[in-house]
Amino acid sequence: MKISNFEQTKLAKYLNCLLLAEQPGVRVSNPEELLNAYFVGATLCLDIKVEGSIKVLTLNHSDETMGFFDGGFRKLISIANLKRLELLHKSVGVKYKEKWL
Repeated sequence: MKISNFEQTKLAKYLNCLLLAEQPGVRVSNPEELLNAYFVGATLCLDIKVEGSIKVLTLNHSDETMGFFDGGFRKLISIANLKRLELLHKSVGVKYKEKWL
């Protein structure tokens, strides 16, 4: 799969799931294609199942892009998803440079 075919709505679903999971006492139904999520610095890495294989989707906060770890083009993250990413940064205590007032 190319990053140009990856939908922002699917990314929003992943980020919303992670945000809900950070709230105490809330049980979250994990999308079955989302296998793992972790931060490397301020970059969020998502292990996802794509077309029968596992790929790592990286969301880079500083240059506001997303792409697959194995290379290729990068795609801009929507403003709504960047705001979700910042909320996730805050909820887990990851240091980052805030972009929104």
